[in-house]
Amino acid sequence: MTETLVTYRDEATGERVGLDAAEVGRWTAATASLLSSECGLGPGARVAVLLPPHWQTAVVLLGAWSVGIEVSFRGWATAGLSPAGPEVDASFVAFSRIGSWLDAVPAARHQFALFRPGAPDRGWLDQGSTHDQGSAHDQGSAHDQGSAHDQGSARCQGSAHVTGGAPVHNSDFSDIPDEYRDFVTAVRPHLGADAPRFAAGAADAAGDAGTTFGEYGALAVEIAGRNGIRAGDRVLVDVSATEQPLTWLLAPLSAGASVVLADNIDPVRLDSVIASEKITRVMR
Repeated sequence: MTETLVTYRDEATGERVGLDAAEVGRWTAATASLLSSECGLGPGARVAVLLPPHWQTAVVLLGAWSVGIEVSFRGWATAGLSPAGPEVDASFVAFSRIGSWLDAVPAARHQFALFRPGAPDRGWLDQGSTHDQGSAHDQGSAHDQGSAHDQGSARCQGSAHVTGGAPVHNSDFSDIPDEYRDFVTAVRPHLGADAPRFAAGAADAAGDAGTTFGEYGALAVEIAGRNGIRAGDRVLVDVSATEQPLTWLLAPLSAGASVVLADNIDPVRLDSVIASEKITRVMR
């Protein structure tokens, strides 16, 4: 059975979605194709990512970086207005941040909305994949239950495994502003795209203020080392404690570890989550 590389679980709703390495690659390639083939973006382009820690955020970030695009990641404003900044080539914005008085979203030629209310992760699942029917509180990890590849259309209580088939989702997008496109719908035609051929150089810009791929890599390795993360570890991240992908995504992956992103985690249930997900490290 296949172990998940990136898992997201919401303790408030019981939703749980896991992607193995092949699935992360598939969705990353689809996002890269959307940006490069459809939007015409590549090295030198800039995208803004205004999204919370989540498996969909992971594939957006990895997809942009995999075609050499500079990513400006902006967490949620904690006090007052967050400056919009200069116009970017594309933006990926959480639905809750569109039009919020707490946040100023930068202008972009291509704008994508994610995490619409009433459109949970099931929108990415094909009809033959496993789907969440129970609570993540009571279930083990996806590799304990078996991946969607192993189980076909079998129900996997408490977890969902994303596959590369056509998503099933609510097609009513009347609540999305005209200048935005629903990301799931936009990326869907690119499923099955070849992996990007771009090879980033250590000195190529990857983030704000000219931060390079090499600098991100070195910082990720440093954070992983500081947290004692090693190859094969399964790392639990409380998403309320960190918004920066350098911490919740790049550090674990740089060490060869898998990551479990836990949202709305109840401290009282922490030990239960650690046991059910077979966690070996907790990101502090």
